Amino acid sequence: MKVVITKKQYKEAAYKFLTTFLGELRYDENEYSTSVYGKNDSIDDNAPMTIWTGPQRGKGCKNDLTLYYDFSHRLDQFFPLTRKKIFSDVLVKYVYDKTGIKCDCVDYSYDFDLNGEKSQQYRYNVKKKKKIDDE
Repeated sequence: MKVVITKKQYKEAAYKFLTTFLGELRYDENEYSTSVYGKNDSIDDNAPMTIWTGPQRGKGCKNDLTLYYDFSHRLDQFFPLTRKKIFSDVLVKYVYDKTGIKCDCVDYSYDFDLNGEKSQQYRYNVKKKKKIDDE
């Protein structure tokens, strides 16, 4: 049986998933970055997401939202990121709604193997609606 899901349905499902998975976001701003934590993350732990604003940000990005490997892997286990461009848009909207910080680029891992050891990296400029090439 083939199931067809529209963009609108995917966006709604992804947003609801992020709300359940992360809840209210907390953040800690530094000079060149902002660490973003979900409801169950401790500030003492590594943040699952960072918004880079300094020299570490991606080419052509002002606020580069990076999801760390472990966090991306946990997300992918529960909600496969098969529609990467749409998921990136939803993720940026979710972070903006919860923190007030508007990101224009997203960087995360996806397509994990069964052991979670191999993956591909996805870099996308949400504002320009195009993939960012590796340097």
